[in-house]
Amino acid sequence: TQLQPMQDQDICPGGNAQLQADPAGNAWSWAPHPTLSATNIANPVATPLVTTTYNVTITYTCGATATDDVTVNVLPSPNAT
Repeated sequence: TQLQPMQDQDICPGGNAQLQADPAGNAWSWAPHPTLSATNIANPVATPLVTTTYNVTITYTCGATATDDVTVNVLPSPNAT
């Protein structure tokens, strides 16, 4: 199985992003975790306050592993005039 890399995502301040690591894995370990809804599932929700790159280690059947990362870009607030 070839890992399909996650695509970076853009969110507005105060928003969230649904992440999706390779669902073919058997176990997932995400970091950094303070702004993730869970660290041991394929598809946690990220709620960063600033642009953050999340890393995941995916464990497959028979112990093979892969790593992937995704950046959630927090867009600047528009300037009101």
